[in-house]
Amino acid sequence: MTEKNSQFPSNFKNYILTEFQKLIDEELELSIDDLFYFFHETTMEDEFHELLIEADIKKINEYLFNYLDMYKFFIFERHDETDHKVAFQQLKDFMKESELKRAKKFFN
Repeated sequence: MTEKNSQFPSNFKNYILTEFQKLIDEELELSIDDLFYFFHETTMEDEFHELLIEADIKKINEYLFNYLDMYKFFIFERHDETDHKVAFQQLKDFMKESELKRAKKFFN
């Protein structure tokens, strides 16, 4: 266990991941481990651990949902694979739409 990981209680991390997995299960057949693996070449896991240290549930949820939205975009959405500017705009639009749908679902 790295020093960074020991700065937050593992039961808090387990609680967050278990609850987020329940939300994923409503939409996809994907484990939280698979989501982390999909982004294994990024700083996702390190940034997630930093958010755990801060213990800000809202930030943690937003962070995890952003990565889930990116995953869904790259796996399920048709996007321009030759023009990165167009693909980036498509990703931004998809994430904004997903955020609005989520807000309606959880806050209405």
